[in-house]
Amino acid sequence: MQAWGSLAGLVMSTFAVIFTGLLFRHEIRVRREEQRDNEAALARLVVAEYLTMSTTGVDVNGYLVGDLTYVEYRIRNVSPSPILNVFLAVRDRRDDKLYRTTEVRSVVVTQADMGVTLKPPLSRPKLGDPTFLIPVIIFTDANGLSWVREGTAGPKRILRGKSTSGSYP
Repeated sequence: MQAWGSLAGLVMSTFAVIFTGLLFRHEIRVRREEQRDNEAALARLVVAEYLTMSTTGVDVNGYLVGDLTYVEYRIRNVSPSPILNVFLAVRDRRDDKLYRTTEVRSVVVTQADMGVTLKPPLSRPKLGDPTFLIPVIIFTDANGLSWVREGTAGPKRILRGKSTSGSYP
């Protein structure tokens, strides 16, 4: 009888150890997610707003016609801290091609207007519609973490020494 009691105790102890280990792993996962969310808090406060575009021509009524040659966005930093090394690109939603600017802003405290020259010029689906272009902001926050933000999607952290699939500058 005593052996059966010891065996039952061994089985229950094993289940307790396994359950404790699974609970510990879950707690670690939750804490890491919270840490990543806290790190991204400042990066979520950086957005790009469409400002203007230039085309290859203007018709008699003053409307822009022809292919798109330049697009400009306002980078807004609503966070309390400045962002550093700000780089803007635009992605053509139709063919996933990335157009990069050569301009890098070293510091943006509240806002900065940045533009991208499109070479070769892009044809537009309809007059005055820049929605086929997605702004891509690449920057470093005040904590020294590097981020990329495409359009209205959440920011993604760029880890140093790791490739970002080669699609970003």
